[in-house]
Amino acid sequence: MATGDDFTAYEIINTYKTLLYASDAAVSTIPNEGITGTLKTIRSADGSFTPLQLSSSFVNINGASTLKLNGTTLTATAAELNTLVSSSGTLQNIRVTATSGLIGTQNGAVVSVIDTSATLIVNPSLSVTNFIANTGSFTTKVSGVAAEFSGNVSVNNLFAATNIFIAGTTIASNADVAAVSARVDAVSVLTSVNKVDIAAVSTRVDAVSVLTSVNKVDIAAVSTRVDAVSVLTSVNKATIAVVSTSVVANTAAITSINTVVTGNTTNITANTAAITSVNTSVVANTAAITSINAAITSINAGSFNTLTVATSASIGGTVAIGTSAIKKLTVNGPGLSVIVTLTDAASVTSDFDTAQNFSLTLAGNRTLSAPSNVDPGQVGSIFIIQDGTGSRTLAYNTIWKFAGGTAPTLSTDAAAIDRLDYIVQTSTAIEALLTKAYA
Repeated sequence: MATGDDFTAYEIINTYKTLLYASDAAVSTIPNEGITGTLKTIRSADGSFTPLQLSSSFVNINGASTLKLNGTTLTATAAELNTLVSSSGTLQNIRVTATSGLIGTQNGAVVSVIDTSATLIVNPSLSVTNFIANTGSFTTKVSGVAAEFSGNVSVNNLFAATNIFIAGTTIASNADVAAVSARVDAVSVLTSVNKVDIAAVSTRVDAVSVLTSVNKVDIAAVSTRVDAVSVLTSVNKATIAVVSTSVVANTAAITSINTVVTGNTTNITANTAAITSVNTSVVANTAAITSINAAITSINAGSFNTLTVATSASIGGTVAIGTSAIKKLTVNGPGLSVIVTLTDAASVTSDFDTAQNFSLTLAGNRTLSAPSNVDPGQVGSIFIIQDGTGSRTLAYNTIWKFAGGTAPTLSTDAAAIDRLDYIVQTSTAIEALLTKAYA
């Protein structure tokens, strides 16, 4: 459409794209996209952008631009306008400006503008957060279900038709005060009549007071012990309860024990003398006992004739058996390592902590697994025996190493005996040599 054309024959949908451009961003290179469900920035045909954004559902003033109503700029933000009216449609957070006849206070000071939130109900009642009146008075009664004051109340006279309460308790009435006064008078008379006895009691109280003052250190010590016992009892109350339950449950047994003890009083008395005698002997022989302890210490540091080890022993120095030490362990005489029988299974396992020498009878084709507790330097032999059938084979775990890298073949005759000698090189390598056909 050329400039200056008459738009009379055109619908708006066919003309606004020529007069106004709508696009997603204020970029002149974006083509005119028209009005959709997404807000589009409006610009004129000459490329000038406006703060106005339109969609099929919303109108938006974009950026820092302002909105004017009848030429007046709106300074309130959208959030402030939203909070002006609550969800129930009532006004909230209204700034009140004091005028003549209305005095506003905030935090106890007179102000011309009240910013704090409050509820103002003019009729039929008035409800405010703080109400301060410097002069004047109430001309009508304050009534209702309850009247509450959170601070101090100062009055010249306080009248109550029924009761006055302090901390939920009714204070005494004139009649109650009069009754107490009568009782005080009676006590005063009684005191006058019994003043001699009262003086005697006072003297005793003074004596106790002096005694307490003199012994206050001991009393403090007792108090400390009582506190300690109290804490101990508190900490161990669960255990005490268990003991108490146990005592109750075993009352019969305790009674029986008491009966036995009572019946054996003579024996206990007789043995008391024996115990005393032993104690006397120990005291008398303290020097001899000390000498024996020194001798035992000397033996432990030197040599001994017989050594019995119940479980295990570790010796830091050299050990010589039947001769003088040449190496860390020197034996002059026979020595042996027992042969432990291995359990036949598809995969045969052994524990190098139980023995050095082992025996294995094959009842089928088997695999010799990696032993447990493998320590470098351990040596020994495994006797491999064919059963009555013979021709049994034995494969080896990769921990077993053979010369040339080839595992040996067993003797095949029934009851044939081969011997596998080994030495542990590392925890993952056992060097072995098979000697065949001992049977």
